[in-house]
Amino acid sequence: MALETLWLRLLHHLASAWTCTATWRYLIHGRNIVATEQTSCFEACLLASVFATLKRAAELQGRSLTDFVVSAAHDAAQRAIKEQAILRLSAEDQQRFAEALIQLPAPNAALNVAKRLHLENVEVR
Repeated sequence: MALETLWLRLLHHLASAWTCTATWRYLIHGRNIVATEQTSCFEACLLASVFATLKRAAELQGRSLTDFVVSAAHDAAQRAIKEQAILRLSAEDQQRFAEALIQLPAPNAALNVAKRLHLENVEVR
């Protein structure tokens, strides 16, 4: 058995002591074995009907069940995260926001002083 293979088996054994069996991906560069990415495991119990639906969908796309489920879950997670970043306003709030932008209040004394100081001290080219 080649030295690289022994090292690979040893590293995999050590890594699997702390994480799941599909733990590390390795690249062999000459005599060096490099762990490139750690993977994590996820297990779920499903109703048989849900499992059958997922399996059928994966087959229709020519993908493994694992690939299909991980891809779909990842897409859903990214959408959920992105949706949280979107500011949602009711129609009434949208109306108030637009009115606040259109009907700006008159500048107060502090703003007038700041404007005067800016005009005096900043050279505009």
